[in-house]
This record gives sequence, C-alpha cells and structure tokens, in this order.
Amino acid sequence: MPDSPHAGPLITEAYRQANAELHERTPNYGAYSARWADEVQRLVEEFSAADVLDYGCGKGKLAASLPEIAFVEYDPAVPGKDAPPPACDLVVCTDVLEHIEPELLDNVLADIARLARKAAFLNISTRAAGKTLPDGRNAHLIVEPPDWWRARLGAHFEIKAWRVEPERSWVNCVVVAAR
Repeated sequence: MPDSPHAGPLITEAYRQANAELHERTPNYGAYSARWADEVQRLVEEFSAADVLDYGCGKGKLAASLPEIAFVEYDPAVPGKDAPPPACDLVVCTDVLEHIEPELLDNVLADIARLARKAAFLNISTRAAGKTLPDGRNAHLIVEPPDWWRARLGAHFEIKAWRVEPERSWVNCVVVAAR
C-alpha cells in the first residue's frame, strides 16, 4: 500500500483495489483533469513553479494537456503511477479529496502539504457522484459543504484563494502548506 513516510496510511488495500477496478472498467473515471489546464498554467507562472505533482492523476490528462510543464503523476490506484511521489513546487489535486476514505483524509492532506514546496491547487466536489464503487458505495465517500472543507483544509494549509461554485457543486482553492 503506498504510504507517505510522514503522513501515515493514505489508502487501504481494499479501497485501492476498488479504485483500480473502477479506473479499469470506466474509461472516463479520472479523465477530466485537463479542464484545469488554464488554471494550472496560470499558477505555474504565478508561483514560478519548476515542476508540478498531479496528486491523484487518474488517466493523466492534465499532464498530457500541458506537455511543456514538468509533471510528476501520482495515483495509488494506477499501476506505474503508484510510487510515493517527490515534493514539487506546485501540487494539483482535482476531483480527488472527496474520494478519500474519511478516516484517512487528514493523512492525505498532511501528505499534500508535505509535498507542496510552494503551493497547491485543490478542486473538491461537494455532491454525490454519478459513479459507484464495485461494492455499491457512492464513489464520493466524503460529501460535505464548502464550509466543512474550508475548516478541514485550514488545519493543514494557509488558504490563499477560495472559490465556491454552487452551480457546479465544487470548491476551488489555492493553498500554501502551513509550515
């Protein structure tokens, strides 16, 4: 099971296997990150980021859409992308945090904070997903309102920008790891 040397377990083996199966059987699962390419490009420039970690990269569409940027891809449910990643100037984590096992969320947030040398861009869905896991659970294990997420993130990061988009049922934020 991929674990951070500092944050504790990030995913259980059973849940990693369930996500691997979902990735395998659902072509569009983990395939929408390229929609954030303009935002990521802007943040690379704003923070003079030499490299970007796509944390929970899924199918790798974000890196493919920005070939001029040095990307590291990490996803514990995708073979070949499941090794613990190095720290990078910018960590991008889109449509991932709501999929984390609730009891491991603080470990994952601590891991992202540890890996973000300059900043992180987080996008979090605040609604139930239209996909289910092989065991029948909704793929979004954490469905909470924006204020809940803000408090949870504030324990790990300094929030630099916060944008709630109720029509899309998501939150976008730029954070700097609390040191």
